[in-house]
Amino acid sequence: GGDRYEPPTGEVPRLGVAAFDRRLDYEWRRVSFTSLSPNHPIAAGRDTDEEPQREDETIEDAATGSPAPDAPMPMAALPAGAAFGTLVHHILERVAFDAPDIETVVRTEAESAVRGAAWDLDVDDLVAGLLAAIDTPLGPADDAVRLRDLPHRRTLAEMVFDFPVRITGAAMTLGAVASVLRAHIPDGDPAAGYAELLDELPPGRFRGSLTGAIDLTAVAPGPSGEDRYVVMDYKTNRLPELGDGPAVSDYAAGPMYRAMEDSHYFLQSLLYQVALHRYLQWRLPGYDPERHLGGSAYLFVRGMVGPATPVIGGERCGVARWTPPPPMIAELSRRFATGEAT
Repeated sequence: GGDRYEPPTGEVPRLGVAAFDRRLDYEWRRVSFTSLSPNHPIAAGRDTDEEPQREDETIEDAATGSPAPDAPMPMAALPAGAAFGTLVHHILERVAFDAPDIETVVRTEAESAVRGAAWDLDVDDLVAGLLAAIDTPLGPADDAVRLRDLPHRRTLAEMVFDFPVRITGAAMTLGAVASVLRAHIPDGDPAAGYAELLDELPPGRFRGSLTGAIDLTAVAPGPSGEDRYVVMDYKTNRLPELGDGPAVSDYAAGPMYRAMEDSHYFLQSLLYQVALHRYLQWRLPGYDPERHLGGSAYLFVRGMVGPATPVIGGERCGVARWTPPPPMIAELSRRFATGEAT
């Protein structure tokens, strides 16, 4: 019994591919420092033994005018490149710099990291180099704070950030960053000419979100003893040799700040400081950029050889400090959020 199924009669509809008529917003994306200019060797951290194009220079100690002293470099013979940089970051982010037996802590982490990476390198040199970097003053004064002096509870390793950029309105551009630099950076600042270099990059239009991870955020004493929040980044770059072989003076102020320009670490520092500024706005009662922002310190660890690390050109070798005007960081944050200059 039951009715027998009969297929419907009449014209069979034709199948076709749906037409895609939406406009894709290619400016909406999630960007990071290294993705802002994919066609440029941005952040490449190139390791090279070639002499850079510049006039020959004599590296002298700013205090005496005599040839700068050099000290043994424990990391001089260690490998270069991204993999070695990752290894060093892996170790340092796990070390409490104020540990009572810092040598044991560093050696334990170094041996574990080298074993895990299956690398054949001199662990003793690596440990000696890292201990020297941890014991190097982070400024030209002999009593400047060292990593060793930073309480573990007042540091934050690998601070990941992800904040919105221009949710509505026109996209952000690197040209806008350059314009803010021009308006705020004074003559004589290490980044005084960086805006022109930034203009040479592709436009890099973007909106959506900006992400990254800061190697180390630390609370350090300011000039009057007040708390300052400082962004730090570890760099294992092998800078071009100024003499017949690697020397601490290769990491003097001039070569370091050229590396900051060439690899666009100034841009990275700006992005990180904007992220820190936004974080402190939400988390620190009474936050004031003028009082609390302490700039950045890019630590070229190969040139940090302990308390004997020389001061050349007014800066400690291996320590590229940069403190842009706090109002500039606040304005950049506004530009990222709304595009408004004030």
